[in-house]
Amino acid sequence: MLKLNVMNNYRFQSFKYPLLSGIMLSLTTAYFGFLPIMLIALIPYGLFLVNARSYRRVFFATLLMSVPFCFFSGEPFFRLAGSWWTGTPHGLLNESLLYPLGITAIIIISSLLYLVPAFVYMKVRAKFPVPIFLFAFTWVCIEFFRSWFLLAGYSWGVVGYALIDSLYLKHVAAVFGVYGLSFLSVIFGVWSASIISGVIETKGGLMTRLRYAFFAPKHVRDSFIVAICFTSVIVFGLYRELRGPLPVEPLRVAVIASNIPTEESIGEGSYYIYRQLLVKAFRAKPDIIVLPENVFPYFVVNEETGELILRPEVYLPNAHELYTDLLFLSRTSPKTMLALPLHSDKYGLRYNSILFYRNGAIVNVYHKRRPVPFTEFSPFGLHLPLYETITKGDARQDFRMGNITLSGYLCSEVGITDLSSRDAGIIIVPSNDSVLLSDGIGLLQHQYARMRALEAGAYMLRSSKGGISSIIDPYGRILATKEGVNDVMILDIK
Repeated sequence: MLKLNVMNNYRFQSFKYPLLSGIMLSLTTAYFGFLPIMLIALIPYGLFLVNARSYRRVFFATLLMSVPFCFFSGEPFFRLAGSWWTGTPHGLLNESLLYPLGITAIIIISSLLYLVPAFVYMKVRAKFPVPIFLFAFTWVCIEFFRSWFLLAGYSWGVVGYALIDSLYLKHVAAVFGVYGLSFLSVIFGVWSASIISGVIETKGGLMTRLRYAFFAPKHVRDSFIVAICFTSVIVFGLYRELRGPLPVEPLRVAVIASNIPTEESIGEGSYYIYRQLLVKAFRAKPDIIVLPENVFPYFVVNEETGELILRPEVYLPNAHELYTDLLFLSRTSPKTMLALPLHSDKYGLRYNSILFYRNGAIVNVYHKRRPVPFTEFSPFGLHLPLYETITKGDARQDFRMGNITLSGYLCSEVGITDLSSRDAGIIIVPSNDSVLLSDGIGLLQHQYARMRALEAGAYMLRSSKGGISSIIDPYGRILATKEGVNDVMILDIK
C-alpha cells in the first residue's frame, strides 16, 4: 500500500502553484490558443496537490486552478446570439437576463466540480495503489458528467481538445474519444509533479534524487503505469501515422465558405452571391457541394413534395422563383449532390435539416439530432421567447453516396461527443458562425470539428458562414481552409 510522504517543509504549499496552473489552462482554451502547453499546465497544481495536507487548502487551491480555466472557456458564450435565422443585432439570448445568469452558474458549478477529483485523491492517496490513476479517471468522469448532464451534451471545457495537434498522442481519441486525451493530459501532469517533488525534496546527489523519484516504493507503481500508458499510446499513434488514413473511393468535394452576416442573408442580394459560388463549384464537376447553414432562410421545404411551404418565418416575395432557379442549377450537373442546409417540414413538424439534392430532387435528408436549448427548443418546460421550436431528429441517420457512407452534424452539434458518426466515410458539417459574437466560439467550433473527424476516422466537410470553413482528414488535419471570404474550396480526396 502507498504510504503518505510527509514533507519537512511547505515549499509547494503556496497558492501561486494552483493559480499558475489556472493561468496555463486558460491559455490552452480556444480564446487564447496556446495549445502545446496543455501537457505541462497541470504540473504546478499537481505539485500543490501531491504535497497537500489540508482539505481546506485543497479547496481554495482547486478553485484557483479551475475558476480561471472555466471562465475563459465560458466567457465567449456570454456573447452568443440566439437568433439563428433572423440575425437580430443582439440575439434573443442576450436580451434575456436569464441567459448570462445561466452561463455564470454553469461556470461556477463547473469550477466546483473539480473539487471531486481533488478530494478523491486526498482520500485515497495513502491507500490506493496508484492514486494519480484514480485522480485522472475521476477528472475525466467529471468532464463527461458536466458535458452529459449540465451542458446538454456539449463538451465545453474538456482539456483533451488542446492535444488535437499532438503528433502521436492524439490518435488515442480514435479509440477513447477526446476524454482519452483528457486522461493523458491529467495523469501526465500529476505524475510529473510527483517526480519533480521527489527530486527536489530528496537529499543527496542528482542520481540519488532521480532514483528515489522514479523507483521509490511510493513512486514506482505510478511510473510503471504512466510508462506503459504513454508507450502504448505512442506506439499506436506511430502505427497510425505510418499507415496513414484508410483509403476511400476517389471523390471530388466542394465546400463553400461565406462571410455574409446573418442579417444580410434574408434579402435577395445574398442569393445571387451564393449562386455565383455555386456556379463556380458546379463547373468543377464535384461529387458533392456543401453550403453553410442559414444561407437561404426564406426557403422552408416540404420534404414530401420538395416544394416550399407557404408563409415561412422569413418572407421573401419571389422566394419561389429563386428556389426554382436553385433546382435548375442542380439539374445542370445531375451527378453532383448538393448538401443544402434548410428548415424543412415533415408531417407538420419543423426540422433544422440538411437536404441532399441531386438533379433537382431531394434524395436524402438529415435532421438535426440535438437542437440548441433555449433557442431551438424549451428544456425542462421553461417557456422563454424563442424564434422557433425545432423537432429532434433520430439519433442515427447515416445514408450513402455511391459506396461512401455519409453522416452529418449541423452547426453546434459538432461539439456533442455522444452523437456517433464512426461508420461514416464523409461527415457533412454546415455551420452558421455569424451569430457567434466572439471569435473564441468560432475557434472552439473548429477545434470540435477536427476532433470529431479524428474520433470518427472520417473526412469532414465543414462549410461555415462567418467562421472557419475547412476540409479535414480522418486524423484531424486541415487539408484546406478559408475564413472571412466568399469562396469555394475544391479538393480531390483519394
